[in-house]
Amino acid sequence: MRIAAIILALAAVAVSKVHLRRAETRANHEIHRLQLRQITLRRTLYDQQVILGGLTAPMQVRRRAELMDARLTDQLPVEREMAWDRQARR
Repeated sequence: MRIAAIILALAAVAVSKVHLRRAETRANHEIHRLQLRQITLRRTLYDQQVILGGLTAPMQVRRRAELMDARLTDQLPVEREMAWDRQARR
């Protein structure tokens, strides 16, 4: 009878060990898949940062403003200056 209990206990240990190994293998696979996804996302982020850096470069901003004929000036329109003067006097 003791031998049967020992055999059952060893079988339970073996089954649980196999189960834990399979769970570990699944977890390692998921980690590897997520790391590959992270690499892809980092590459995409870097590409977007390069594009954004090019679009926000001072010469590019100036060129786009000239293409849009934005006529950017440092002076405020007359109506706004007058409105600000009225607010300052109050």
